[in-house]
Amino acid sequence: MLTPLKLEDAPAVQQRFPLWEIVQYLNNRVPWPYPEDGALHYIQDVALPAIALGTEWHWMIRLHSAPREIIGSITLMTHRGNNRGFWLHPDWQGNGYMKEACRVVNRQWFEVMGMPVMQVPKAAPNEASRRISINEGMRIV
Repeated sequence: MLTPLKLEDAPAVQQRFPLWEIVQYLNNRVPWPYPEDGALHYIQDVALPAIALGTEWHWMIRLHSAPREIIGSITLMTHRGNNRGFWLHPDWQGNGYMKEACRVVNRQWFEVMGMPVMQVPKAAPNEASRRISINEGMRIV
């Protein structure tokens, strides 16, 4: 289940996100070690302002069986060369949750927003993310 990002999500994100197994695949804007106020800073000072500008759309990934629990996040962005990003806590990887979340936001990107192309950069060793993109019909460029 996807829910729009809210400032109130910061404590749950701070609890789930700061793992090297997640951060190692993200861009270098993500500090490591992750600061104790990293989620609050990111949501308050980066994500929510970008949402207000209409350049980014952020959702929290939650389980239908536990809707209060955040297990990951997925984002659409109008940044040149980088239109979608996501993370999923390792405890829930390999269950199809990210594939399902991507399907939903891809429909938003192409069908609702009318965007002609989606570019999704990958960290070279991130095979799971690469498989999702290839299964969606994306090409490696």
